[in-house]
Amino acid sequence: MEALFASTLEVFYDKMFAATLNIPSYISMHILNTDKKSRYTPTTPLNLIIQQLFIEDWNTKISFEQYYAGCQPSSCSYIVQIRREPIEVVTALLGIIGGLTTVLKFVTPHIVKGLVALIAKCQKKEEDSEATTVDNKGADKHERKYNTDKTLNLTNLNSELY
Repeated sequence: MEALFASTLEVFYDKMFAATLNIPSYISMHILNTDKKSRYTPTTPLNLIIQQLFIEDWNTKISFEQYYAGCQPSSCSYIVQIRREPIEVVTALLGIIGGLTTVLKFVTPHIVKGLVALIAKCQKKEEDSEATTVDNKGADKHERKYNTDKTLNLTNLNSELY
């Protein structure tokens, strides 16, 4: 590697050397031109060129007016990508779960009471419709026995929820 850094680009200025490389025809290789102005001579060590990042000329004149006049953007926007740390994600998830738990503690008893009342109402409608059907068929009311144990005991349900 040290030998590479100590070498120069002199061979890339030589047409005879480029002909001996046997480069395939589909690869375009141009010989470096010594007539073009460069701050690096053909004998400049490659190490120095790499240290200076292959920069020929550093333009320190900054003109935003010329930049915007040249490209004339219709709008300017940018995107900020934020990468969350795993601890932030876990903390957020725990906060959401805690909030949902608190809300459900208050809402669930009311939902259960409403569902139980709805079920009781539906059962009562079914019993009423069965009684009406039996009466319409002319059956004797005394022959038909109804089970009174079908009613729900809702008094202990509220205390079991807490």
